[in-house]
Amino acid sequence: MRKTYSPEFKAKLVMEVFKGERLLNEIASENNVHPNMLIRWKTEAANNLHVLFENENAKMRKQAKQYEAQMPGLNRTSLYYKPHPSSEWDLQLNRLIDITYTKHP
Repeated sequence: MRKTYSPEFKAKLVMEVFKGERLLNEIASENNVHPNMLIRWKTEAANNLHVLFENENAKMRKQAKQYEAQMPGLNRTSLYYKPHPSSEWDLQLNRLIDITYTKHP
């Protein structure tokens, strides 16, 4: 049966490794963890450390770009454009123009 370790436990051990005060093998043997597992946790923590400093807006922009990249035929402006309803004056003017140009093409 596989052992499961809590995120807190993993973080504690990885922090000890990052401090560099003791050897990785010492930390692993004291906590009954295989050194390869501790190396994997250390590598994963180092590779994902930047996530702590990202804000929500940056994450959303990154996700939006990834989504857009999956749909190459999608026009980006269609995602952000919100049409405004035409005023009554504009509609009447368009009708008059249509009538005029229908009579005299």
